[in-house]
Amino acid sequence: MTTTEKKTGKYYTGVGSRKAPPDAIDLMQCIAFKLAGLGYHLRSGGADGADTAFEEGVFEHCSLLANLSKYQSIYIPWKGFKGRDNKLDKPPNDLAKKAEELAASVHPAWGNCTSAARALHARNAYQVLGDRLDEPSKFLICWAPPTNWGVKGGTNTAWQIAKLYNVPRFNLAVPEDRARVERWLGV
Repeated sequence: MTTTEKKTGKYYTGVGSRKAPPDAIDLMQCIAFKLAGLGYHLRSGGADGADTAFEEGVFEHCSLLANLSKYQSIYIPWKGFKGRDNKLDKPPNDLAKKAEELAASVHPAWGNCTSAARALHARNAYQVLGDRLDEPSKFLICWAPPTNWGVKGGTNTAWQIAKLYNVPRFNLAVPEDRARVERWLGV
């Protein structure tokens, strides 16, 4: 389920829609590159679109350093997800259960989710809280269509967990959030 995090204390969650537009994909890559250079550690989920964009930005930075694991943890819902093979054991059952309970507590229709959908949503707890579900990210950056209750799609689970833990959230689909992130990072 997880990769081993290197304790830097500078974690951020980079997630979002599989259908993020090309300009947002480019921006997420730039953000991840810049944040890696500042010593931040990405937590993401390995999905197409936004997740992959953040990973590619970290990879571009780390291709110079050859130490990718220091800068990212990618949480996959099951072995073989998107062709990935997690080399580590799954978290202890108490953590897997806690992650699922946390996702269920913020998901509006948990009872309608298949077991695969539940696994996808539960990994959001790790993306926001880390390997042991005990160290919230410093902030969450995403691109997802905004809604009245948060953001659209599975990204909303990460958004709501971050909100529950008072993690600042920035949605690049919202012009004010995007401008703030761009100013902060100078991208």
